[in-house]
Amino acid sequence: MRRVAMIVLLLFAAACKKEADGSYRIENPFASRSAKEKAHDNAAKARSEIDKAAKKVEQGARKLAKKAGQGLEKAGKKLEQESKQH
Repeated sequence: MRRVAMIVLLLFAAACKKEADGSYRIENPFASRSAKEKAHDNAAKARSEIDKAAKKVEQGARKLAKKAGQGLEKAGKKLEQESKQH
């Protein structure tokens, strides 16, 4: 138990840094990046995924609009032919 307490105390002592105002700040020696950087990276990844999804939706909407336009043209031609026959 004493060894564990000494190791923890040494880790905290190594992680402590004295600030200019005289206070001490504990930095995590095991963390390679801060939470702020991780959150920023996650937000950037989410934005790129949202952009990709938006492009796919836009492409799908264009295809649907094109098909709907073609369908309307066919229906219009069919109505013209039927009206000419009567």
